[in-house]
Amino acid sequence: MSRSELHMRIARTPAERKELARVRQRFQAERPSLDDMVASGEASEPMPMGEFLDHRQAIRALRAIRQRLHLSLNQVAARSRMDKAAISRLENGQHPNPTVATMARYAAAIGARIVWNVTASGSSARPGGQEAREPRSPKAIANGRRKRRS
Repeated sequence: MSRSELHMRIARTPAERKELARVRQRFQAERPSLDDMVASGEASEPMPMGEFLDHRQAIRALRAIRQRLHLSLNQVAARSRMDKAAISRLENGQHPNPTVATMARYAAAIGARIVWNVTASGSSARPGGQEAREPRSPKAIANGRRKRRS
């Protein structure tokens, strides 16, 4: 992979460049913590890693279904009435916290649906004494199969 593929130049307006320079200068001078930024409203609460990974797993499964159906980003964009670039950012993890509505629109556009599963944090047991099922891999989800036990 060439350097130009890794570092794409972002086109910014003069106003955006000026604001970016101001923010960089402030961070170099003050070095605010995440708590300071959240308190000031400049940043939102970070998503816990477990939640982030759950989102990524769901998005990978949706992408695998899209690819298995040989649907292009253009086709999904037309079906979902979402921007092609937004779908690409979603699939590539550049949209870190998509809304439920966004995920549902994407899923509907490829003929899938999001199914929620709620469990108690840190618990592998289910009500009624049933053991929790082994997590499914994105590929297994896309193919409608369970992960094989070793």
